[in-house]
Amino acid sequence: PHLPHFAPKKYFDMYPIENIDLPVNPNAPKGLPKVTWNGCGEFLSYNDSHSEAEEDHFSQGQPLSDAHTRTHRRAYYATTTFVDAQVGRVLDALDALGLSNTTVVMLWGDHGWHLGENNEWAKHTNFEHATHVPLLVSAPGGKQGEVSQALTELVDVYPTLADLAGLPVPAECPSDSTAVDVCTEGRSLAPLVMNPTAAWSPAAFSQWPKGSAMGYTMRTEQYRYTEWVAYNHTAHLPIWSKLEGTELYDFTADPHETENHAADAAMAALVHKLSVQLHAGWRNNTAAASAQPASYSHSGAPLV
Repeated sequence: PHLPHFAPKKYFDMYPIENIDLPVNPNAPKGLPKVTWNGCGEFLSYNDSHSEAEEDHFSQGQPLSDAHTRTHRRAYYATTTFVDAQVGRVLDALDALGLSNTTVVMLWGDHGWHLGENNEWAKHTNFEHATHVPLLVSAPGGKQGEVSQALTELVDVYPTLADLAGLPVPAECPSDSTAVDVCTEGRSLAPLVMNPTAAWSPAAFSQWPKGSAMGYTMRTEQYRYTEWVAYNHTAHLPIWSKLEGTELYDFTADPHETENHAADAAMAALVHKLSVQLHAGWRNNTAAASAQPASYSHSGAPLV
């Protein structure tokens, strides 16, 4: 749910303030490039959070107080639970109408959300908490109640829904798609719906602007690698040679992104390897993925 986090009182009552947890990683990562940290402008545009930030002297090096942090985390938990209840009403209606077994349901969030992690609030970062989102799929014939660890992207939603509904899957977009009516930069996740452990893409890509720079970030199974570079707003392309900052986080050793290791001499070879992969982009990512079934075949009643 977006700000402001309003919900009926009963949903707040589910989360007593004294039971609200605090972020495991409340501080901005060590070794952070100057361009990276976001000043949380959307979050601070509301009177209560703005006043609290002034009271707590909130800054990159100073998180909100524990009391204020718990207040905002509680509000997020309450509104998320309120939204979840509305989703339940929709699913109950499908059951009541006898449509559950012939309907594809997909639930996703268009971005993640910081609740004080990395000393950030809201969505405007390239960290894990802003780029890792819910993605749930229920489809006739698909696996139920299983979790896939595959790296997927939100550009996969459109081709996936087309595939699961038995419609033509759109072709991959060319380098210049301005004259193309319909295309996709994603791939159908239908094979993962059938087999959640199937081999999949080696990386997921996303980007977020900050000032004059564009932050391009890539998540692999073990690492998040980010480059902040100048951006050509006319051609809509990165200028890789004009680098403003680099970030590297190892999720095996540092799952909460507490320290940037991009400048470590011992990581130089890895940084070079990941940089090449990032610059190659999603097209190379798709080509490098293991071969998957081209489409999903459904049987029985038509989907609606």
